[in-house]
Formats: sequence, C-alpha cells, structure tokens
Amino acid sequence: MAGYAYVLLTIILTCIGQLLMKWQMSTVGPIPVDLGAKLIFLVLQCLRPAAAASLFCAYLGALSWMAALAKLPLSTAYPITSLSYIAVMLCGAFLFDEAITSGKVIGAFLIICGVWIGARS
Repeated sequence: MAGYAYVLLTIILTCIGQLLMKWQMSTVGPIPVDLGAKLIFLVLQCLRPAAAASLFCAYLGALSWMAALAKLPLSTAYPITSLSYIAVMLCGAFLFDEAITSGKVIGAFLIICGVWIGARS
C-alpha cells in the first residue's frame, strides 16, 4: 500500500508544480524571440519564487517516484501517474479559467478507463 501512497504523492507534487509554473509564466509576458534572450529570460524565471517552488516540487516528486518504484512494478505505477493529467486539467479550469472541452472530457474518461483496466490485470 505504501507504493500507491508514493504514486499519489508524486501526482500531487506534479500537479502543484505545474500549477505554480503556469501561474509564474502567466505573470511575465511573452517569451523573447531571440534564442539568447529566450534562454536568459527562462533562467531568470527559475529564480522567481513560484518557479523555484515548482522546480522543488518536481524534485520532491522525483524522490517520491523513486520510493514508489522501490515498492511497485513500473508497469503498475506508471499508468497511474496519467491521472495527473486529469488533476491538472481540472485545477487549470478552476484556477486559470482554462476551457474543458468535450475532447478533454473524453480523453480524461479514456485515461480513467485505461488505468482501471490496467489495475485489474
């Protein structure tokens, strides 16, 4: 059971990290076109608190993922992480007014079905 808790923690940390990064990047304006300016711009974004917290969530998520893989087969654990897509989609709609289209709903349903079928086999 601990393995599944680690997978759930990985999903939660992934979701938080993605939401923090979206919030950060929605406050900075357009990315420069020039490659050099673009790289400097992106590196500077990593120094801002929300982006740094997002990257820290990714690091903690990787540690949690390592713990999950120590307890569960990869073929069991990895499909479950696809539920993070649904969590991010729902949070994106709630926090950023992103549209949930019929295609996204169908995709989310197929993900849930796939995870459920995979978990049963």
